[in-house]
Amino acid sequence: EDKGGLKIDFNETGVKIALEVDSEAAAYAIKSTGKYPAYFSQDISSGYGLGVIRNIAEAGSLPLVNFQEDNTAGEQPVLRVTQDGTGNIIELKDGATQVFTVADGGHVGIKNDYPVADLVVGGGSTAHSIHIDAGNGQSGSLAFSKNGGTPGARISYNSNEDLVLAMTGSNGNNKDIIFQTNASGTDTEVFRVDGSAGKVAIGVTSNTVAKLLVKAGSTDDDTGIKIDQ
Repeated sequence: EDKGGLKIDFNETGVKIALEVDSEAAAYAIKSTGKYPAYFSQDISSGYGLGVIRNIAEAGSLPLVNFQEDNTAGEQPVLRVTQDGTGNIIELKDGATQVFTVADGGHVGIKNDYPVADLVVGGGSTAHSIHIDAGNGQSGSLAFSKNGGTPGARISYNSNEDLVLAMTGSNGNNKDIIFQTNASGTDTEVFRVDGSAGKVAIGVTSNTVAKLLVKAGSTDDDTGIKIDQ
């Protein structure tokens, strides 16, 4: 049945009602308005609550699906996804390969299907799991804070192309930078930069007496300082 550019088919295989819009009609097949314009409820397993598919060979730039809040004063979310079960909240795929996952509980994986931390990045297939580009003449940084406060530490690649590891701001005031290794499963301090004095300490946890303080205890196997030429 043809209704002015809209074809309605009650006999198409696999569907109850098929709507086909004439390409010249420049109109939507369905337009719905109201407080709740559309509601779909899946009550049979092994199916989709909503399926949207495009299968055309074109060089266009329009997305398959577009969500838009068209009121400049709108304050509501444009999209909300809720998972009350234990499955993943979001999965994004490139072909058959899963490239982005928001798992149950909120853990996020980029090229990692089973993230076990707040953010897990990389599948071992690229040279860099994370690449921060600061732009021309700027500084690219990773900042660290606690309890939602202002950052107290950062790792930066500054505008002079230097790598900077720093405590910063009021939350980083007088805080140390500590370097550790892990020997046989135990985190062991190697050395620290004393934040209150700006000095380096090895074998002790503070240094206010010299630019470099090295302490080797009587039970240590290592000499405090050895210069071998």
